[in-house]
Amino acid sequence: MQHTAAARDVATFSARVLAADNTGGGGGPAVRYANGIWVDAALRFKDAYARVAAEHFRAEARPAPFKSRPEDARLQIIQWIESATAGRIKNLLPPGSIDRFTPAVLANALYFKGVWERKFDASLTQDGAFYLPTGGHVGVPFMSSTRKQYIATRPGYKVLRLPYARGREHRAFSMYVYLPDAHDGLPNLLQELGSDPVALLESSATLTAKVPVREFRCPGSKCRARPRPRRRCGTSG
Repeated sequence: MQHTAAARDVATFSARVLAADNTGGGGGPAVRYANGIWVDAALRFKDAYARVAAEHFRAEARPAPFKSRPEDARLQIIQWIESATAGRIKNLLPPGSIDRFTPAVLANALYFKGVWERKFDASLTQDGAFYLPTGGHVGVPFMSSTRKQYIATRPGYKVLRLPYARGREHRAFSMYVYLPDAHDGLPNLLQELGSDPVALLESSATLTAKVPVREFRCPGSKCRARPRPRRRCGTSG
């Protein structure tokens, strides 16, 4: 039951992102979403799995020489990821991550580039304390503003919506920032938010009215992620 619900949530998310896939030619954010599947040339996926991957995730299963030339297969995959993300993600799979025992690799890439609906004034940047999950804190520059914000309080955390500028297609994109009330509350917040992501998105979508704030600060950062590849693909094929 849980696996079925999780798969349905992933398919719903994928459908929404694929519908928004656009190069930004209309003046709004550029969004690129791609899925890839590579299977060893000596193997094949079940027909039902390949059909679902193609219909719901726009992913085509490609043969790869994992057993005979694993390094060539690794380079093929990282080149695909680099191309799908407009060169933003390079060398995602380190040397040795693919070997002759690799049966298949499933990968997806999401590229997003947009500008804020209302940019922060760089001259108002302030240094402040950013609390770490491991304890203690570090000093970081914070973007600050006294303008009204899309912000709300929830039990145990606060949520902020930062809209991106729209283009001629009127597609709406926003960044959501979740902040636990407790300095060490991140693990509990992640568990709560991950237990029902659909309800989380629906709750966040209700942030449609700005509220006044005395002072608003948000740490400047770059969003990065490093995946943890699984060694097995279950019963996919």
